[in-house]
Amino acid sequence: MTKQIQLKIAGFHEMYGSIPSGNIILLIGDPGSGNDIFALQTLHLHALEGEEVVYLTTDRHPKDIIEEMYAYGWDIKRIESLWKFIDTYTELDVEKHIQEVIEEIDKGRWSCIDSITTLWMKSKRQDIITLMRKMRNKAREKEGLHFLVAIKGIIDKRDEQILKHIVDGILEFEPQTGGNRGTIKITKMRRRAGTWMNIPYRITLRGIEIETAMRII
Repeated sequence: MTKQIQLKIAGFHEMYGSIPSGNIILLIGDPGSGNDIFALQTLHLHALEGEEVVYLTTDRHPKDIIEEMYAYGWDIKRIESLWKFIDTYTELDVEKHIQEVIEEIDKGRWSCIDSITTLWMKSKRQDIITLMRKMRNKAREKEGLHFLVAIKGIIDKRDEQILKHIVDGILEFEPQTGGNRGTIKITKMRRRAGTWMNIPYRITLRGIEIETAMRII
């Protein structure tokens, strides 16, 4: 039986249930939709329980990410020894850095690539597809949670569909106009039943919160 993982974000498990361990989850949305916050918050909560994390950042310096985590009031000191950044913002070598993520997954770390769309733009299509499949295979072997943060509309429609096909799960973040609320549309989740669901969320001073109302697609 597949091991299941609770994401730890308040309200998410109650509404959707657990995620199969070893799945690679695509978090896709517009800039400011909160998809990156969702990844950071989930991994931070699990790091507080002892999980080791590798976080590849392409568009921001690691110091900026740490400052954002502090801004939400998250405890950074407790996870410093468990959290490793791969800084591709300063120096980008797509194959080298994704391979480094795969090696860290092999050591048992949970992972996030933020953002996969930046790496995709800097790579040949077949090269990035090959690396993504290697990452998926290693994640399945070692289990844990693994996120790919993607910005909607950055890569062309064909490449976006290829990426969605490769990953195990898709969470699409759709913010409401003029507010800090939105909907997480779960449109794919391999290795579990009851995949599709719309989950309302809001971005607060403490991060992502799941609201009580929901609608099953």
